Amino acid sequence: MKEKDENEMLFDIVELLSRDYEWRKCVIKEKRMTPRVRTEYAYINAKLYSASRDIVGPQYADIFIHEIGNKIGFAKSRVDCMSEGTYKLYKTRIKLNMLRKLYLLD
Repeated sequence: MKEKDENEMLFDIVELLSRDYEWRKCVIKEKRMTPRVRTEYAYINAKLYSASRDIVGPQYADIFIHEIGNKIGFAKSRVDCMSEGTYKLYKTRIKLNMLRKLYLLD
């Protein structure tokens, strides 16, 4: 079995956090958890959104978070105004920016 390098493991963390982005938004809105947990969820979501927004702007930020979390590629993407190369570059930059915003990468 192939060992994952550090960057792949960090990208896995970002993908897992992105997968639960919408769920955390619902938990925050419906107040289903304690205030402390909701605060932590809001912090994580704000960092993910900010990282995505910094790269692709607010109109595509949520879409890219969803597609990173669900491992959706260019062929099935809801983003239709960019080339495949640009799409892949943006996804990589967003993941790296998420790691920086969450203080998991310098």
